[in-house]
Amino acid sequence: MRCGCPHCETFMVQQDEQGCQCVCPHCGYRCNACLGTGTALTHEELLRLKETDWFSSP
Repeated sequence: MRCGCPHCETFMVQQDEQGCQCVCPHCGYRCNACLGTGTALTHEELLRLKETDWFSSP
């Protein structure tokens, strides 16, 4: 995965050494927004979301 640094717009590269994250080779900025790290849902959480009323009528 490659994404752009929000600070200097340099392409960032994925690094797996200290957990999944992207690192900007120019300014050193690090993030994991594009990788979705820590966002996996359990089966039970998905079942609860299935019953959610996402929209309400005015």
